[in-house]
Amino acid sequence: PRVPYHATNLYQWELLGRGVPYLPGGVNADLFHPPAQPRGRGARLVVGWTGSLHYNAPLKLFLDRLVPAARLAGCGGRIENSRVHLRPLAVWDALDARPREHVAEYLRDVDVYVCTSVSEGCSTSLREAAAAGCVIVSTPCGNAPELVLDDRLLVDWTPESISNAILWLEQDRDRLRDLSSQTRAVAERTFAWSAPVRSQAWQAWLTGEGSPPSPYEQLGYTPHGFLERSRVLREASRPPLVRGDMDAS
Repeated sequence: PRVPYHATNLYQWELLGRGVPYLPGGVNADLFHPPAQPRGRGARLVVGWTGSLHYNAPLKLFLDRLVPAARLAGCGGRIENSRVHLRPLAVWDALDARPREHVAEYLRDVDVYVCTSVSEGCSTSLREAAAAGCVIVSTPCGNAPELVLDDRLLVDWTPESISNAILWLEQDRDRLRDLSSQTRAVAERTFAWSAPVRSQAWQAWLTGEGSPPSPYEQLGYTPHGFLERSRVLREASRPPLVRGDMDAS
């Protein structure tokens, strides 16, 4: 009520001088949850991606970046020799969308969720994947840096950078499992609709009594140097800009 807008990701919050409420979208952490078995138990690392191959496809760069990256990481050729299994849940448009229960079931079979977008806000796909305990590998867009819990997994828009992050997790399954648990914990604390910190933030904003907790309080940790690292990666990579969306991300 005291300000006409709020920030949905840390990058916006920093750019707006920290003077607005930080109120990112939420997720149903009861529906989107990890599998019973720890991540990375299979012989091949399962890499996931969700999105449309038609709507906003130029911003998602699935065919342009992720597919070449998966091939570099060893997804291809004879299946028995493959180290990585790329298993996207792709749709054509809104009429082809999957029920959320199907998406939740799909994410429980994914070890690593990759986002190669040029621009995001507070991505629903990333929140759902994080709640499911998928380890997030992403380009520096939207709220991705808040869910990428190791600097080596915040990548630029080159297939080589993305494939290196995937292979690092493929080779260190113990680290994969640790990051999976940490990612789920961040999703439960900050993005779950039932989280006390979320209720506190929304009540403070709706009633105008006090200020919502800062994003660092809500996250429970400080993403080290995320803003500067994101800026360096963007300037070095120069990803394709579509209608100026990158500048507004």
